[in-house]
Amino acid sequence: MIAFQPLLILVLLALLGTYMLRFRSLLRNRLIVLVFCAASVFFVLDPELTNTIAHKVGISRGADLIFYLALPGLLFMILLLYAKVIEQEQKIIRLTREVALQTAVDARRPRT
Repeated sequence: MIAFQPLLILVLLALLGTYMLRFRSLLRNRLIVLVFCAASVFFVLDPELTNTIAHKVGISRGADLIFYLALPGLLFMILLLYAKVIEQEQKIIRLTREVALQTAVDARRPRT
């Protein structure tokens, strides 16, 4: 075992623990994160397995396979984050309008 492998496994487990304990998410999302983390730990423990899988699907190296799988995943995450930003902007717009209308109504009321 390479000295880097235990360190990488600890980092993966720390990230998993942080996600599970700090972030509220759907069970489905938690299961997806758990599966990806388990696969990552498994590939760290047996890096030759990525080469074997890559050769079976017609890719020359395991590192290329990981890259080809990671790139669409990262793009999908960017898309999800963008959608979340748009959703938050819409909520802020809605709340701003409500506050503006409430302020206008309160300003028209006579003070006694």
